[in-house]
Amino acid sequence: MEKLVVVTYEDDLPQFEIMLACLNKYWQGNRHISIAYTINNINPKEQISNLTARHLTNGWTIEHFDFETTSMSGYDEQQVFKILLSLDPEFKDSIVLDSKDFLLKFADLSDFKQDQKHKIMRTSAGGVLNDMYPRVVDDLDITQSIEDAILILTPWIWNQKQLEKYWIHLLEKFGDWTTWTNFPTGSEWAGYYSFTFLDHDKNIELVTKENPQAYWMPIAGNWKNQTEAEVLVQEQQFDLYSDRKFWKNHRNVENKEFKKVTARVLKAHGIDSGLVDDWLVKN
Repeated sequence: MEKLVVVTYEDDLPQFEIMLACLNKYWQGNRHISIAYTINNINPKEQISNLTARHLTNGWTIEHFDFETTSMSGYDEQQVFKILLSLDPEFKDSIVLDSKDFLLKFADLSDFKQDQKHKIMRTSAGGVLNDMYPRVVDDLDITQSIEDAILILTPWIWNQKQLEKYWIHLLEKFGDWTTWTNFPTGSEWAGYYSFTFLDHDKNIELVTKENPQAYWMPIAGNWKNQTEAEVLVQEQQFDLYSDRKFWKNHRNVENKEFKKVTARVLKAHGIDSGLVDDWLVKN
């Protein structure tokens, strides 16, 4: 059985609210979600609790975790928290989301597994993981080339037992996580994937590059460095591909026209117009 995992913080609460509404409408897998937060200037615990109670209304089990603040930046801290939320022996797998991941088509665990093998977002342009994530290579002492470049974008799925092996490895190499000032490897997902890829006794199977699902791409959306034309192409293509089920809206995108595209996509997929208009104002 799987659960959903998300870590958020104060500035992302408008995104988080939309994410919750989308999950409530479209997620058809196990409706168990674990939520934690990092602290920027304001502790968002009460706001998060209110939002989940308001929007997760149909058979959800909701867990809130209040972790101790670390010496890491929020970016590094949230990586640790995603792992801690996922090290839950009650669940075989965790599906990790960000607040900007808006699910807009019906989905369940089968979207993340093919014949019990975990799907991976790979770069269609190819490449070598060692070149894309050199810190992963250095921190994990990787001495061989991983000819399999991946994207470190949510959503992703990881396995509890395999994640535990990776986490134990990090703790043995880098010490108690409460003493860290940054996250080893720089990317929790690329590190987990590399460790798993090279593990000859791994607990799971991964979809290989030869599989028809090798270039699974569950996302579309807007990014900071896109042109307006590129965002419009994302909108046009979103419903052309059945596996593109999450529309990503990056909070740091300042172009108002890009946000209007996201609002249009949300409304086209049945998300409440008043909620979307309110998000546009807040965002």
